[in-house]
Amino acid sequence: MKALFIDAPGEIAVRETPDPKPLPGQALVKIHRCGICGSDISAYKGQNPTVQYPILVGHEPVGVISEIEDGAHGLQVKDRVVAEPFTFCGGCPMCDIGRYNDCPSLKTRGTQIPGTMSTLIAHNQRQLFKIPDNISDTEAVMVEPLTIALHALHRAGVKKGDRALITGAGTIGILAALACLAYGAVPLLVDPVEKRLDLARQLGVGHTFNNGGGSDIIPFLKEATDGYLPGVILECSGAGPILEKLTDYIGFGGRIVFVGWPKGPITFNTFWVSRKELDLFGCRNSCGCFPEAVERIAKGEVAAGKLITEVIPLDDVPRMMPEIAQHPDKYLKVIVDLS
Repeated sequence: MKALFIDAPGEIAVRETPDPKPLPGQALVKIHRCGICGSDISAYKGQNPTVQYPILVGHEPVGVISEIEDGAHGLQVKDRVVAEPFTFCGGCPMCDIGRYNDCPSLKTRGTQIPGTMSTLIAHNQRQLFKIPDNISDTEAVMVEPLTIALHALHRAGVKKGDRALITGAGTIGILAALACLAYGAVPLLVDPVEKRLDLARQLGVGHTFNNGGGSDIIPFLKEATDGYLPGVILECSGAGPILEKLTDYIGFGGRIVFVGWPKGPITFNTFWVSRKELDLFGCRNSCGCFPEAVERIAKGEVAAGKLITEVIPLDDVPRMMPEIAQHPDKYLKVIVDLS
């Protein structure tokens, strides 16, 4: 089969590799599309400390089952599916309480174990989810990114009427804003790239702010919250200057969810965590979110397909990866055609 490998930072190639052989409990899936994620870009740039090189990258696949045990998990050959892209032990304290994304033995495809940017994968049957006919292969790639946004909302307990500041209008940030709208919450989206904010406005996000040049966002936040500050922050940027001021942006008794990965150490004012009695939540991958993500896209409640920048063939990825890495402001979601 053909697959995309990052052998070391800056070294990327498409090459032939042996077809996977399904183990008991696994299905064989012929991959049609796979998204390029920010983590793939950081692996290419050598900025992801969790990557084990050389690595077959990718973790946002959609494809068709070509081999599976009869009736396993309600699936059969020729079903179109997306895949939850990590493994867990199933028997530790975290797995026992249903928080399998916090399993100490968790390994993510495209980071610690071979990814899904290949023409075939062997994957756990219980982590495959059928896609309805009204979702195209290209749109289906967006299911996995949407699960990340949904998990962030779940961690924060976002509900109808909440004012939620979302820092960072990348793929996950915009999806989080659209999910907030679907939940009846009010997203307040902040980013320094006007093109991304413009797309969010076209998709119904009514409160946006360009913080380029270090603009103070507090007046914007107070105006959008009737003089108060937001009760929720979904931090999707990983940007140090934003992270260090989060306690300034949140209201008393607020909830902060850390979704983005910081690029280095930051200073965080814990005095205001106590003074405002804030709840802080980590956010790792997702947990039990795939069925909801499929349903919300299928029903048109989250227009995830609108975030797709372009679709490129697998052989073009080594040429495009440096461009995407150098100009992240030009791209939201690039999808690779493996069909």
